[in-house]
Order: sequence, then structure tokens, then C-alpha cells
Amino acid sequence: MEFKEKINYLYRYIGQHIMNMIPVSWENVYAVAYMTDGGGSVYFYYTVPGSDELFYSMDIPKNCHTSSDEFSHQTDGLYDLFEELRYEFIRNKHKAWSTCEFDFTIKGKLNVLYQFIDWDATEFGSSAYFNYYRYKKFGILPKLDYELKELYALERYMKEYQKQQDTSI
Repeated sequence: MEFKEKINYLYRYIGQHIMNMIPVSWENVYAVAYMTDGGGSVYFYYTVPGSDELFYSMDIPKNCHTSSDEFSHQTDGLYDLFEELRYEFIRNKHKAWSTCEFDFTIKGKLNVLYQFIDWDATEFGSSAYFNYYRYKKFGILPKLDYELKELYALERYMKEYQKQQDTSI
């Protein structure tokens, strides 16, 4: 399978996997995967028809009374799919992405955004990325002071990183 065909196949498979993880009617999905050679994390938010309220994927077992073990297994499977997507980039001699935003709607609209940041070279951990994503995507600020400070430090880092990328082109 050619690179583009394989990527499109994985997009469909990732989307279907996420849809199978949501046990209620949904309208929009906003997924993000952070990955390095040493590991990563994947999670998503979704909305339901007629509401703009965001529901966090990791709350599905609690909110929807589903098995935590089964959901954990599904989350691991989703991580594996994003890992396979990243591997396809490497296998085809493309730069390995470190962040993949994967947004789609019930009507089939898909938007995928890749970033190529060396997360291992930063001082930030997964909670900082989580808060940064929520802030940039949805305008949600963390409640704790230390998380706010970390968020603003990461935001400064990202601005500086972007500035360096812009000048290196």
C-alpha cells in the first residue's frame, strides 16, 4: 500500500475506533496524541447533539457506566493505532510527528494537524501538554496555580519554538 493510501486507511480506522469507544450519540470529536520514541498519551473530547459541552474521554467509564477495564483496553488500542500512524511516517522516510490532532464530525469532516516538536527536549510533562491543549483548543484554563504557571511557561516555549522554526525556513 502506498504511503497516502495507508495513512487514509489509518485515518478511517482511528476514527472508527474512537466512534466505537463513545457509547452515546455524539457530534464532534477532538482527539490528540502526543508521542515520542519513548512513549506518549492519547485522549479525546467529544460533544453530543444539541450541546457544546465537552466530554472527556477518560470520564466515559464513570459517566456512561461502562467497564473501566474494557475502556482501558480500547484506549490502549487507540494508542497503538496512533503509534502505527507515526511509524508509517518513519517507515516512509518522513519526519516523525510528536503531536497529532485528529478532529472529526458525525458528518464525516476530518481535520488532522501534525506538529514536530521534540517533547523529550523540554522540561514539561504530560499534564502540561494536556492543559496546553485544552487551553489552545477550547480556551479552558487549569484551576491550580502551579498548573497555570506551567501552562504559561509552555506557551512561552511554544512561541519561542515557533519563532525559531519561522527563522530557519
